[in-house]
Parts: sequence; C-alpha cells; structure tokens
Amino acid sequence: MFSPKKPFLLILVVLSLALQAQTSTTSACESACIANETLSQQGKNVCIMDCEKAIFCQTFPSDKMCTKLLQVSSSGLPSPLYVSYIDSLSSWWPPTATAAAMAVPGYATTTAYNVIILAFWLTTNPTDIASVWADPLRFFSTDNPWGTTKDLIQKNLIKAYHSKGIKVLVSAFGATEFPTTAGADPVKTCTNLATFAKDNNLDGIDLDWEDSAALESGKGEDWLIQCTKAARKVLPVGDYILSHAPQGPYFMGTSKYPNGGYLEVEKEVGNLIDFYNVQFYNQGTTSYDTYDSLFVKSNGWATTTSVKELIAQGIPAQKIVLGKPASSAGAVNSGFVNPTNLKSFIASAKNAGINWNAGVMTWQYSDDITGGFINEVAQAFSSSSK
Repeated sequence: MFSPKKPFLLILVVLSLALQAQTSTTSACESACIANETLSQQGKNVCIMDCEKAIFCQTFPSDKMCTKLLQVSSSGLPSPLYVSYIDSLSSWWPPTATAAAMAVPGYATTTAYNVIILAFWLTTNPTDIASVWADPLRFFSTDNPWGTTKDLIQKNLIKAYHSKGIKVLVSAFGATEFPTTAGADPVKTCTNLATFAKDNNLDGIDLDWEDSAALESGKGEDWLIQCTKAARKVLPVGDYILSHAPQGPYFMGTSKYPNGGYLEVEKEVGNLIDFYNVQFYNQGTTSYDTYDSLFVKSNGWATTTSVKELIAQGIPAQKIVLGKPASSAGAVNSGFVNPTNLKSFIASAKNAGINWNAGVMTWQYSDDITGGFINEVAQAFSSSSK
C-alpha cells in the first residue's frame, strides 16, 4: 500500500549515498591531482572537477551532462583512444620543428591524437624516434627551449604533452626485430624495456611484437606472457600504460596457432594489458577494407578476426583499438581505408548495435601531421555519443 513517508525516506537515503560518494570521489580525485606535480592550484581544482565528472558519468551515463564529456578510465586513459606511431620525422632542425614533427603541443598542429607512441626500442638499443627521445641533447643540442640536460628536456616535453591530455609511450621491436625467434630472454628483455620507459620519463610501453614464426611454432605465447608480467613488475597497472600491437590474424586462435595466439595471451595476462593496437592492414586477401570485413566477418585467409568476431572470442571491446594506415603509402599491400569511409564504417557499427567504442590507431603520424585523417574519423565517435 502507498505510504506518504516512503518516498521522503527514499529521497533521504539517495541524498545520503550521493553525499558519501561525492566525499569519497573528491578525496580520491584530490589525491590523484596533487600527485601531478605540474598542476598549479587552479589546475588542481580543474583536475578534481574533471575527475568527479568522469566518475559521475560512469555512474550515470545517460545524464545529459555526460554526452560530450571525455571519459577517463581507471588507468588514466582517455576514451576513445586516438593513437599514432612516430617512426620518421618530417624535420630534424631546428629543435622546435623537430618537436612539431613529434606532435609536441605548442609546436605541432592540434589534432585529436591523445596517445603518441615513439618507435622503436630494440634489445640492443633504441632506434629511430625512440633514439631521439633517449638522447635529446644529441638531436636538439643545448640550443633548445626545454633544458640543458636529458632529464630536463624529457620532463618539459612530457609536461607539454600532458597539458593537452596526451600520453607518450615507447614501442618495441616492430618488423625490425623478432626477439623470440632470436632467443632473447623475455624477462630480461621486457624488464629492460620497462626500465627504459621509466628512466626516460615516459607513460608506458607498447609491444609491437611481430614474430609470426614464433606464434606458428607455439613459442610466442609464453614469451609474450612472461614479457608482459616482467614489464608490469617495473610499470605497475594504473601507474603506467602497457599496450600490445598484434596483427589482426594473431587472434585466429588454434586454427592457425597451436597454442592459441593472442587469445591465449589475453586469457593469461589480459588484466595487465590496457589495450591492443590491432593492425587491421597489410594482411593480403584479408583486407579489412569494407564495413563487413572490418567489423562483422573478416574476409580472406585470416578468419574470425573482425572486430565483432574478436569480441565474440573474449577480447574486451574497450581494448580493441582499430589500427589503420593514415595514408595509402602506409599500406604495403592491403587495408587502407580513407577517413570518410572509415568514419562511415564506425557509424554503421554503432547503428548495428556493435558495442565498441575503443578508438583508432594510425600508422603513422608523419602521414597525418595536420590531423586530417584522425580528426575526420573522430567525428564518428562524437556523433555516436549524442
């Protein structure tokens, strides 16, 4: 039966719970913001408010305030993720032009990218753009705006990235090195990789491991599992980012790989991996270049590796970052999709009810330095949240 007291009591309970949640949230957010030494008092207050809003929207996602609010995960990752690798530079001098080519805010064109990955760290030494980061005085000299020591230059560059919400990782291996086949010890290798990231003021690491022969022989999975565990001992979950960049076919499971490929990796250490920059390109007849082949059912030889099929096999949707070349020049054989079509594919996936919103990765930044590709694709995510 109806009692006039019950609604009033219910309101009191809800208000009490909300107040408790707000107090707890403020405390947690304040601690996180104070830990960021680069924040001024005003910046700290803004950080706390943004953190509170993000937590509010995770609890009440249908609230109108949340429709355009950038959500933040527990690891501090923006969502959706807009990731790009840097393996070549459009300019090497002066230092400010090099900074622009490295997507440093204040020097580069503003784009939607919120994760920048420097390539590549190798077991012998960092190379390409990772070597620039590792030895900035060699490339920038002391005639630069950021400092006269390696540590000071790195910290000031990271401060500039972070001021615009951009995370910076270093990627290992790529198609340059096949560490498992070469006999590299996974624990030693990935401890060294993680230590490099930590010692060089980076936000984390990316494992662009492309040792296909090791997966086919059944040796790759255990190597990757041990590597990931070793890296996380140096770079704890929540404090640092750890991503992997598997080729799409690596999720084919035992139909291709005797020990399960990346399905086994996710099963064993998925809790240690923040996201996958899945390479949906350069796979020959498996072209991933239509809505259906990319999102619904993969074509060609690499069966069961579309976005929807990965989700069905147990890969969390929020971890499947859709990797594509930023230009046709970035595709060796197949997989390039122009940004207008890719935006359309993503919109179609939303309309079809595919519960995916992880984001997009491009190879590489030098092919999208003005952001034309990623900015257009990002529109599909902002429109889908309205």
